[in-house]
Amino acid sequence: MAVVVAVLVLTALAVSLGAPFWLAIVVCTAAWVFALAPNSGLPVAAAAGALASLGAVLAALVVSWLLPVVPALVTLVIAQALAGALPLLSRRTPRAGFAWKRELSGMAVAATGAFVWLAVLLVANLTGGSGMSWALAGDAANVTLFARALIDANGVALSVGSDPVPLTAALVSSFILPGRTLAAPTAAGDISGLVQMWSFTIAACAVASGLLVRQLQRADTPLGRVGAALVSLLPLSWFALAPSVERGFINVHLILLLLLCCAILVLGSGRNPVLSAIGLALGATLVLATWSPLVLIPGLMLLLVLVRERRILLGSGRLRVVAVCGSLAVMLGFAIVLPLRSLLSFGSVLADASGGSFTFEHWLFIAIAVCWSAAAVAHGVLAGWRAVWSLAPVPIGGAIGLAALMWLRRDAETFWGYYTLKILWLVAVILLITAIALALTASVRLLPFLLVASGAVAVTVLSRAAWVPGADVYSEQADSPLVRIATGTYSGAGGDELAQHIMKYADADPLVLPWKTGHPDEARTIFWAIQLASPGATDYDLRIFAYQRDLDSVDDLCRIRELMHPPVTVVTADEAIRDAAVATCPDAGEVVLEGPGGSGAGR
Repeated sequence: MAVVVAVLVLTALAVSLGAPFWLAIVVCTAAWVFALAPNSGLPVAAAAGALASLGAVLAALVVSWLLPVVPALVTLVIAQALAGALPLLSRRTPRAGFAWKRELSGMAVAATGAFVWLAVLLVANLTGGSGMSWALAGDAANVTLFARALIDANGVALSVGSDPVPLTAALVSSFILPGRTLAAPTAAGDISGLVQMWSFTIAACAVASGLLVRQLQRADTPLGRVGAALVSLLPLSWFALAPSVERGFINVHLILLLLLCCAILVLGSGRNPVLSAIGLALGATLVLATWSPLVLIPGLMLLLVLVRERRILLGSGRLRVVAVCGSLAVMLGFAIVLPLRSLLSFGSVLADASGGSFTFEHWLFIAIAVCWSAAAVAHGVLAGWRAVWSLAPVPIGGAIGLAALMWLRRDAETFWGYYTLKILWLVAVILLITAIALALTASVRLLPFLLVASGAVAVTVLSRAAWVPGADVYSEQADSPLVRIATGTYSGAGGDELAQHIMKYADADPLVLPWKTGHPDEARTIFWAIQLASPGATDYDLRIFAYQRDLDSVDDLCRIRELMHPPVTVVTADEAIRDAAVATCPDAGEVVLEGPGGSGAGR
C-alpha cells in the first residue's frame, strides 16, 4: 500500500510540473486494479478505476470553480491522487492465489486495438503523416474554445446557461493545463493537449472493448483471447472512427468508453454488487456530463443491479448502503443542477439543432439490431442468460433515448435532425460492439467462433457501404482513418501541414487571418483562427463567421476583423481583396499580399 501511495504522490508532482495528464489517469486506474482485481476481477477493477479517475476530473474542476483561490491544476492532481488511493481503504482481504500474470497478459491481449492505434500515431509522427491534423476537424475547435473558457473561469460553472455537458471540455482542459505550468499559453500547446486527450480516449475505448469480452468469458482460453483482440479493434473501424474524426466529434469515444465501463460493471455485479452499484451511479453521472440522451443505458443497468442484488446490497453493512445512497444522490443532484435544468430551459435546441451529423442508410441500424438479437439469443442458449439481461439496457435505453429525441422533433418536417441522427449512429456503434462480444463468447468451439468472427469482420467492413454520399456538407473518405493518418492525407497540403498552418496563424501577434490565399487548408485555418479569437463560447456574433462567410465579401472580412479586435493582419493572394480591404477598413490592421498574387504589404 505504501508503494502505491508513493507512486500516486510522485505522479501528482510530475503532472504539476508539466508531465502529460494521461499519466495521472493511468496510475489512478492501475491503483484500482491493484487493490480490487483479486476480489472483483481485473476488468471490473479497471472499469471502476477509469470511471473514478474521470469522475475525479469533473469533481476537481467543479470544486476549483467554487473555490477560485485554488488553482485548477492543483485540484486536478490532488483529486487524481485521492481517487487512486480510495480503493486502498477497502478492508476486504484479497483472494489468495490471484493469477496476476495470467490476468495481466490477458489484459495486454485485450489492449490490441490500443497498441494498433498508438502504433499508427507513432508511424504518422515519424514518417510525415497526419499525426495531429487528423484531430482538427469541425467540433474540435469548439471543444478547444470551451476548454479555454473553462480554464479562464478556473473550473466548471454550474450556473444556468453554462455548458450542460462539461466533461469533454473538462477533460481537454486537464490535458492542456500541465503544458501551461512552465510555459505561457499558446494555441500550439492547447491543440497538443486536445490531440493527446482524444488519442488517449480512443486507446482507452479499445481497451474497454477488449475487457468487455474478458468479462463475458466463462474461462480464459486462446479463442477467448483472440475474440478480445478482435473486439478491441472495433473502435478503430471505419464505422466508429471515420465519422467522429471527419467532424471533430471528440466526445464519441469518450461516451463509448463510459458505456463500455458501465457494461463491464453490470456484468460483474454478482461478485461485487456494491462496487458495481456505486460505479454505475458514477457512470450515469458522467454520461449525463458527456452526452445526456444516452443516460438511460447506464441508468437501466443501475436499476437492474439495485433490483437483482437488493438483498446483498441491503445486507452489506451500513457504511456501504450509505455509500450507494450517496452515489445515487450525487447522480440525481447533478442531473437536476445541469442537464435537466438546461433541458427545460433550452429543450428546443435538441429539436431544432442542425449541423453535420453522420448520415447513413437506416437499414444498417436495423441490421445491427437484428444481429444483436441473434447474438443475445445464441449467448443465452449456449452460455446463460444473465449476461444477456445485463446488457439488455443497451438496446432498450438507446431506443428510449432515440424515441424521446424523435418526439421533440414531432412538429418538424422530418424526425432526422442532428441529435436524432447522432444518437442513431452512437447506439448502432455500441450495439455492434456488444453484439460481437456476445456472439464471440457464446461458444468456446472453433467452428462457431470462426463463423462469428468472419461475420463480424464482414459487417464491420461493409458498414462503409451504408454511408449516404452527398447527404451533408462533409465528405467521408473510403479509406480507413488509420491509413489516412499514417499516410498524411488528413491535410489538404499533405502530412501535418494543416496543424502547422493553424498554429502558425493562431499564435501570431498581432492576430493574422488568411483570406483567399489559395492554400488547400485555408478553410479550416480560417475556422480555427476565428474560433480561437473568440473571447468565449457565447460570442456568437464572431463565431457565426467561422461557419458562414463570403470570401469575396470585403464587408464580411472587415466585420470579422472588427469583432476579432484590431489590429488583425490579413494575408491574401488576391490583389482585389487587398485593395478593397485597405480602402474599406484601413484602421483594422495590415493587409499583406503574398503567394501567387504577388508580395508586399499595404495599409
